[in-house]
Amino acid sequence: RGGAGRVAAAALLQALVGAPFEARHCQDALSQLPGELRERLEARLAMRRGGGIATGPGVGSQATAVGAAAAAAAKDSQLYEVLYDAVWIRRSPSTQAEAVTKRLKGDVLSVLELEETSSGVWGRVHVATAEGQCEGWMLLRHPDLGELLRPVVQAETVLG
Repeated sequence: RGGAGRVAAAALLQALVGAPFEARHCQDALSQLPGELRERLEARLAMRRGGGIATGPGVGSQATAVGAAAAAAAKDSQLYEVLYDAVWIRRSPSTQAEAVTKRLKGDVLSVLELEETSSGVWGRVHVATAEGQCEGWMLLRHPDLGELLRPVVQAETVLG
């Protein structure tokens, strides 16, 4: 499958990290996975759709200024996995800032930059929601709860 397989795998990774993606490519990738893994990923994506994540047909072809900026920034980003049950994405890097949306344990997303504040180290993220692209900040480690997100293998390594 070569190039087509890589495009499909990239679409699946984009869907899992909350970035815009082409639904048909994501379905292609899912169809190539073994049963239990496919079912787990389909359940994860369905849960995200229920949580306000836009993943329907045409989402990947919607060009928005925020989406384009997120895609450009994602090249220099680091993938992180959510370790805690749910972690809020906030408007600014502060525990007092407005909570915009959240990500659930096991979700993987791109952290575009890090910022240290008095409340800890925060990661800037771009995610897709039902309303469109959203930028926010996630606390990586909570003083009482411990590690909330951890770095994972980069997509380039997975795709070869």
